Amino acid sequence: MDYRHHRSNDSKKNRRMVVASIILIYILFRVAPSLSAVRYKTILPEYRLVEDRIETEAMIIKKEYVYKAHMGGMVEILAEEGEKVGKDVKIARLISVGDEIINQDLKDIDEKIETLMAVRNGEHEGNSESDIPEDTLIDQSLEALEEERKQIVERMAHNTTDYVTQQSGIISFMIDGYEELYSFNHIESYKPSDIRDMHMEPMRMADGDAAEAGDPLFKVIDNFEWYMIINIDNIDVNSYDEGDYIWVSSRGKEDGIRGRIERINKEGDKSLILGKFNIDFEKYYDKRYIEIDVIQNSREGYEIPTRCIVEKDGVEGVYVKDIGGIVKFKPIKILLQEDRTTYIDFGDEGNNIYIEGDDMPYETISGLDEILLYTMGIKEGMIIN
Repeated sequence: MDYRHHRSNDSKKNRRMVVASIILIYILFRVAPSLSAVRYKTILPEYRLVEDRIETEAMIIKKEYVYKAHMGGMVEILAEEGEKVGKDVKIARLISVGDEIINQDLKDIDEKIETLMAVRNGEHEGNSESDIPEDTLIDQSLEALEEERKQIVERMAHNTTDYVTQQSGIISFMIDGYEELYSFNHIESYKPSDIRDMHMEPMRMADGDAAEAGDPLFKVIDNFEWYMIINIDNIDVNSYDEGDYIWVSSRGKEDGIRGRIERINKEGDKSLILGKFNIDFEKYYDKRYIEIDVIQNSREGYEIPTRCIVEKDGVEGVYVKDIGGIVKFKPIKILLQEDRTTYIDFGDEGNNIYIEGDDMPYETISGLDEILLYTMGIKEGMIIN
């Protein structure tokens, strides 16, 4: 009895093990393709423009013509910030403080004329003459009031000054106080130490503001010719000469512009490049100090994950899967390497690259090659699906 009971327990254990094994095999059968898909995951290289950039700083040098108030008064703005204008365009009007009284006089005269016109036309509200305000000067003729109004308008004209452009350019009402310090007048004498962030908020004249005599109202900026003075280390400036072109962009942006190097001044271990520009001034007209990138080299290439890269026989490369599922090793030439991303040369028209120290051409990857993302356990010649 005990023996049969023991065999019965063993039989149950065996059945449970068989069932568990079947379940495990089933799970492995279902999971294996997924694991295989992850292990043999491929990516395509992405085209990129690879640039060698130097992060630095610069000051914008502009031809700025500042217009100042000749007297105290209220400012009336007649143009828009950043607007391009020609010569002889009214930009602002300055109304003398005394004109407030004159304006009130004009308003009073207009009210009297309006009242007399209504009385004459029988449109004034009320049934008797007593309904008309005492100060309406009923006995004064409309002709006399019109003459008085004309005299007031002439007085206002003498107390109002229009400010008209003497040159064409971009209008700005933002005055930072450095228009003279960073100007064309000193363009030959700047040093690297002159490039600094002053952390100064510009003053901006707005419509209705009160101005004192001598206050700046606005400025006209020449948008056809402008400069940057660029701070750069001596080791980096050695690749430039006066007369060369230089490419710069706002820090981290792709808006590169080309300028011509007019002068290079050295001071200690720093140098200053004076670059002349004549395009895209609309993006820079309201700036003084800016952080920029100097673009030294620009090359076409591919972007791939750094984890894809392996080394074989001293040559760096990647594993690719061809159309038949066969793994092949293809050499690469690294242009720029970051932590997770590497930029590589895509070679000549035949996808050939040259490895340093070797005169033989190597066929590198193409834009359609499927690159294996994970390289552990991968060997050239193996077949994967």
